[in-house]
Amino acid sequence: MSRPALRVTTVAAALVAATALSGCGDTSGGTAASYKGEKISTEQVQDAVRDITTEQPTSQFDPTSAAIFMVLGNDLESLAKKHRVYTSADVARQAFKKVTNPTDAAVRSVQGSFNFTSLRDSAAGNPDLQKLFKDADVILNPRYGTWEKGKGPVDNASNWIKGSAEPALN
Repeated sequence: MSRPALRVTTVAAALVAATALSGCGDTSGGTAASYKGEKISTEQVQDAVRDITTEQPTSQFDPTSAAIFMVLGNDLESLAKKHRVYTSADVARQAFKKVTNPTDAAVRSVQGSFNFTSLRDSAAGNPDLQKLFKDADVILNPRYGTWEKGKGPVDNASNWIKGSAEPALN
């Protein structure tokens, strides 16, 4: 069996394409995202982005996507299994060719991306995916943007440090 090609989806672009998808919360420096008792650390996000961009430098895979794919991973997996479009962690791991030992965080992010994309592209799975994003109440560290329940990630907070001065315009 040939190894699948690594093609990850960024959440922001995927959400626009999927339309009307959905999420907000713990903003401690070490937690990137939390949902239903699952916590994703900023270190996991950094590991995932590093491995994925090493594997596919032009992917433009961002930290927000990594955090969301990991924190929603269990629900994405359940829905993908239900609709028979599931991608296993083993298949996600096989997608790495340049990175010989990807971190678990990278594999989880890729698996979440694959399951998200399969659900989005599935006539039967897309409504359940939209419902997940409509109902999910993800707590996203402001460093990674804002999660608005009913919409999902609504921005990438480029200036996430409160009180920092804006650069002067000349």
